[in-house]
Amino acid sequence: MKKVGLKKRLMAICIAMVMVLSTVPTSVFAGSAKNSNQVTFAGTENETPSNPLAGSNELSANGKVALSKTIVQEAEENAFDITIKVTTTEDIESLSKSQDAAVVFVFDVSGSMTSNTTRYNDKTVTRLVAAQAAGTKFVEQFVANAGEGARWFSLVSFDLYAKAELGFTELTSGNNVQTAKNRINGLSVNSNEQYTNIEAGLLLAKNILTDFEQNYPTVTNLYVVLLSDGDANRGVENTIAENVTSITEIRGTNTSVSTSSRVEDNLNGTTNRVNIPKVIKDNLGAELYSIAFASNVPILSTISTGGAGGVFLADSGTALFEKLEEIANLITQSAEAWIITDPMGENLVFDTAVNSVAEGFSTTDTDNYKYFNPNSKVFTWSVKNTLQAPEKTVKDGITTYTVSYRVKLDNQVEGFSLNTNYETNDTTGLTYLVAEEKNGEIARSTSGTLSFEANSNKLPTVQGYGGNLSIKKKIILTKQKQLTA
Repeated sequence: MKKVGLKKRLMAICIAMVMVLSTVPTSVFAGSAKNSNQVTFAGTENETPSNPLAGSNELSANGKVALSKTIVQEAEENAFDITIKVTTTEDIESLSKSQDAAVVFVFDVSGSMTSNTTRYNDKTVTRLVAAQAAGTKFVEQFVANAGEGARWFSLVSFDLYAKAELGFTELTSGNNVQTAKNRINGLSVNSNEQYTNIEAGLLLAKNILTDFEQNYPTVTNLYVVLLSDGDANRGVENTIAENVTSITEIRGTNTSVSTSSRVEDNLNGTTNRVNIPKVIKDNLGAELYSIAFASNVPILSTISTGGAGGVFLADSGTALFEKLEEIANLITQSAEAWIITDPMGENLVFDTAVNSVAEGFSTTDTDNYKYFNPNSKVFTWSVKNTLQAPEKTVKDGITTYTVSYRVKLDNQVEGFSLNTNYETNDTTGLTYLVAEEKNGEIARSTSGTLSFEANSNKLPTVQGYGGNLSIKKKIILTKQKQLTA
């Protein structure tokens, strides 16, 4: 009886094992020895290495920048290396700006701003009212989508004198956006100082920027935005010592020597006076954009970044709104330029064991040039901070930036299907900045975005690997004699 009972127990155990094994997903038995190619689309690759910006299978913008993304399978099943390349003829180091941005808004409050009217929002209003409405909207757009970046704003008004209405204020903090808007809306015209002293406004902006740069040297995304509706008809009183460095007020002169032609000579550097616009652009590295509001202001084409290319013409209040919006977008996009964002796709895992600190990656330092956010599952690559070979190479005037990282396909999650193509990432995007030229001179920088959209058949795709497992079930029945006492 003991012998028969033992056989029964052994048979029961064998049958139970067969039943258990038959219910286990075959993917857990995957073996690398028979690992088939899981890559179903290798991505968009540069097919013309002799001319990387002309490949038929890559994205390109104005022949100056290109983006490609490819994938290769590793020996280990469900493991892949993704490679992203940015190829450009641009000098990224000279075009790149910090993620933080600072703007001095130089605002004309001369008499013509209230004595003349314009159309804005289907109404007839003074130029000042229209400029204030557009200016407050500029502040909102400037701070929008700042992300991790700071947004510094300063306001200067000018007529015969220039006055600092608001020192540099970080708009992403507290209620500072409303503070800046209140200062713009509080501007008014002084009937006793109705002249247009652009020189004073720019000198004060220069002094404020100089002071800011000394305190915040890492902020390189610097701008002066000048708004004026008239010719420069007064200049700076050069006998006042405080005018040289003051960050609160610059006094102008109302003497007959300060003719329009003399003022323009001072601004364009043809006299012995300091060329203020040149100092702003060259010494401080700031962009100087000008808005000619409802009038032709010839001097702006001389002093602005890239000459006429840095002048925005606005013949009405509505047009002013549009031009300030254009400038705000240009500034914010410049702060985000040359950065790749690459979210992980469905069931794809960023392999932190391979993408380690030793390889230059980080999951904690948001300023690191190769940063993965474990919460949002987004990999961010700062192309502009990729400075060393082999990730940066230069040949024949073309620079190629390359990053590679490991991902794994998680085939154990609920709902996973072996026969489904999985995109390795969600939309992969690059914000770029290229210089536009006009008459052989850099006019202004233009920003844009290149991207491989999700579900567009442009991103690499992979399938799960489950391996092969064959189980034979065999049950042996034996005739058992009945034992009697």
